[in-house]
Amino acid sequence: MSPNSWLAVDAGTTPKVRAQELRFAWERFLADDDEEDPGIVREAIADSWRRCQVAGVDPTGSRKAPVIADEGETHERFAEHPLATASALIRECLSAIADEAGYLIVVSDANGMLMTIEGSSQVRLRAAGDMNFAEGTLWSEGGAGTNAIGTALALDHAVQVFGPEHFSDPVQRWTCSAAPIHDPDTGAVIGVIDLTGDL
Repeated sequence: MSPNSWLAVDAGTTPKVRAQELRFAWERFLADDDEEDPGIVREAIADSWRRCQVAGVDPTGSRKAPVIADEGETHERFAEHPLATASALIRECLSAIADEAGYLIVVSDANGMLMTIEGSSQVRLRAAGDMNFAEGTLWSEGGAGTNAIGTALALDHAVQVFGPEHFSDPVQRWTCSAAPIHDPDTGAVIGVIDLTGDL
């Protein structure tokens, strides 16, 4: 595990080994196994798993992130959202990283509704099919389980969620990093910027 509790995997860790450790820890958590090793799962993730369990989120993924707005409404909401004016800057800052790694650039509102997703159409289609990761869906923890967007909102802190750290099984093949964005005048969270891609 990384010495930085907000980073899921450090450079010296083999991602496949870390994914296996986390998957076993997730299975033990769901089985209410008391032999849980606190060194395997980061505290922010373990806390999120508990919040998801209390909220009744389905870890099997048979109930995916709910659609809360249709395409037209989603585009209207984004057009009126303060982050819409920064979309060119967001793209400029993140597109090189996203293109190189095959990641999606995502902007959500303060509730976790995905307002815009940019990136490879192939990756977008796979994300939509695998886990209902599409514009207009709700990716709060209550809507989709532990994920970078929802957990960043719950904790009001940037966070990375790696593979099996996700609470819902279909999402465990993905990795995401997200940061909440605050209104510079009020300090209120107005949305989240996220990068999502393959494990």
